[in-house]
Amino acid sequence: MTRLFFDISITGHHSEYISHLIDYIINEKSDIHNVFVVHPQFADRFNDIFLKAKDYKHIEWCPVSEKELNDVGNLGILRGSIKRFALMDRYSSRFGASQVYLLFFNFFQFAMIFKRPNYKVNGILFKQFSRMRKKTLREKILYLRKFYTTKLFVKNPTIDSIFILNDEKTVESLNTKFKTDIFKYLQDPVPELVPNEDFNIFEHYGIKKNSEVYLHIGSLGNRKGTFEVINSAMLIPKSEENIVFLLVGKATDKKTELEIHNNIQMIKKSNKNVTVVWDNRFVSTSTMKSLFEQCNVVLLPYKNPEASSGILGHAIAARKPVIVTGEGLLKEIVLKHNFGWLLPKVTAKDLMELVLKAKNSKLKQPNFTEFLEKHTPFKFSQKLLEKQ
Repeated sequence: MTRLFFDISITGHHSEYISHLIDYIINEKSDIHNVFVVHPQFADRFNDIFLKAKDYKHIEWCPVSEKELNDVGNLGILRGSIKRFALMDRYSSRFGASQVYLLFFNFFQFAMIFKRPNYKVNGILFKQFSRMRKKTLREKILYLRKFYTTKLFVKNPTIDSIFILNDEKTVESLNTKFKTDIFKYLQDPVPELVPNEDFNIFEHYGIKKNSEVYLHIGSLGNRKGTFEVINSAMLIPKSEENIVFLLVGKATDKKTELEIHNNIQMIKKSNKNVTVVWDNRFVSTSTMKSLFEQCNVVLLPYKNPEASSGILGHAIAARKPVIVTGEGLLKEIVLKHNFGWLLPKVTAKDLMELVLKAKNSKLKQPNFTEFLEKHTPFKFSQKLLEKQ
């Protein structure tokens, strides 16, 4: 029997999920053959993941070519979905896979309305429609498009399971709405990272050791509330000292990068007591772990909070409180476990008020341990592969 895992993206959680599955499969001690179809630069970018499976006989790495990657990039939704399916299907046929795992199912939704492969398909679906906002005409149209796409692909008999991260309520709702049982709950894993022992947040960024550090990390831009984070610094009263907003990550595009830079320069020229620092790069996992451990609060003022967040998981692993948008799945997770404070609206003023509240108060009995015990990489992999 052969299982094929297909994920040719390379940023964010994609490499983490593959790493968790590799660890699980090595410890599984099964005769099942496992093929990982990955980005052409995967081995170079994530050499530690690549090497730990290199000599394991039941794991085979299969990077796509640069041409294959380019052929499926920058296409429209329908054409892109069909092309990606065709690429995945070629590899599945080549290796004779009986179970295929699409670690980012979103790309394949349209294709799975029409295609009926001779193997079973499993996938992880991100940002499904049920929690979407429907206030504007554009939001309503997008909601309806995703609704009918889902309604059509659930009829495909070759789909075994579609996993939804951290959202039991939505799993139950989708199965009821579409009279199916293919939707399954999957706990988003919190990776066990090792910090960079040589990293000191105060020395590295040249900030005072008694500073309160508010970390905003990841891919930065309007959708992540980055400008509200920066602008909230302008509203901090002059009587408040030693507050540092630390932004770590790359902007979503060049225009956004320039805008972030200009906004930060305005704050520096205002001679405020508040400091805004931007580390304009994606840091290593060990440095990222150190950042979470050494900051005071993590800021997640996301404007699309319908789905879960890997950044929230990293904050929980470091046992650091968060400030998040007060709606959607993020709100439910934070409220249930008392992980932090909720923004009434994603505005600079509301964020400023909660920053001051966090500075002057502590959380009462957050349930970090309970959450982490349920969201281990082992349990994630076990759930995803449990039928095997």
